[in-house]
Amino acid sequence: MKSKWGKRIGYGIGDLGCNLVFSTMSSYLLIFYTDVFGIAAAAAGTMMLVTKLIDAITDTVMGMIVDKTHTKWGQGRPYFVVGAVPFAVFTVLTFIVPDLSEGGKLVWAYVTYCLLCTAYTVVNIPLNTIVPRLSADPNERNILVTTRMVCALLGTAIVMSITTPFALYVVRSTTVIYFFKYNLGREDLATLVGFLGILSGLPMLLCLPRLEERFGKRNILFLSVAIYLAGNALILINQTSVAFQLTGLGIYGIFGTVFAMQPDAIDYSEWKKNRSISGTIAAFQGLFVKASMGLASWIIGLYLGMNGYDGTASTQGLAAQQSIQFCYMWIPVILCVLLAVTNLFWKLDSCADEMRAELDARHP
Repeated sequence: MKSKWGKRIGYGIGDLGCNLVFSTMSSYLLIFYTDVFGIAAAAAGTMMLVTKLIDAITDTVMGMIVDKTHTKWGQGRPYFVVGAVPFAVFTVLTFIVPDLSEGGKLVWAYVTYCLLCTAYTVVNIPLNTIVPRLSADPNERNILVTTRMVCALLGTAIVMSITTPFALYVVRSTTVIYFFKYNLGREDLATLVGFLGILSGLPMLLCLPRLEERFGKRNILFLSVAIYLAGNALILINQTSVAFQLTGLGIYGIFGTVFAMQPDAIDYSEWKKNRSISGTIAAFQGLFVKASMGLASWIIGLYLGMNGYDGTASTQGLAAQQSIQFCYMWIPVILCVLLAVTNLFWKLDSCADEMRAELDARHP
């Protein structure tokens, strides 16, 4: 049992470090570029789209590299060691504000953010591939993913305590501080609400392995989406703590379940094609995450710019506030509906036992 928990915590701590940076990028970076760095909202949004599209390509390349790596340290471990130092260096450089013109600052932002995203890829893609190698037991895999998500949640809490936003969807994360600062006029509440979201998400993560084992990942994902939408509806009526707790419960249910689905997809590929492509599958997951982050930031930056958002102003006009509310409330609703529709096509819960029995027979 001690060695099991050592493995679980060791795996989780890796994502704690990654999530310190990921949560900062998804929740704080756009407002940092507009309100601190001094870049126009539309230019900042476009920059984040371009860099994330580049990042999505590097994810795919990194996944293929992992699949072709065979060393005495394994497929993923060499990249954790190699990538850790540049990952830390480029994180610091991204948040340095150089004494340059606006054009010079934009170039600095492009270069440092691209380098940071590449370093993140070198560390995180290999981390996403190792669950099937750590255990063949489906329940143990769920516990590993849950441990990872709890550590990731801790990383989010640390970031939130420094930057004051809390993380939900990329869109929700990007716009939450705008919403509290300009629409509610209560930037001071963002930290408190963030901790409520964290506290509500923790029980969901701890319960996920049992829930997924009993009801299946597909059904738990539907449940998590429904809880999130219920919380979102309550926020529209009144910004109470219960509403934000429900959205936290839903979002961490979504995150935990989606990450738990990845090892099943890796097993399915090996089951049907007799070939493990864990790196490529992890890379494509990373590709869609990064592409969606870039697209979301671009849409938000462009939309805010079109509606008169001014990062140097202490207050925003009515059109800018309405655009912030739309990004904060309604785009996540659309994303949740799309997630529920795509989840209809998940069929691996019904064949999981057959799949694992055959794979166990191939690898006694």
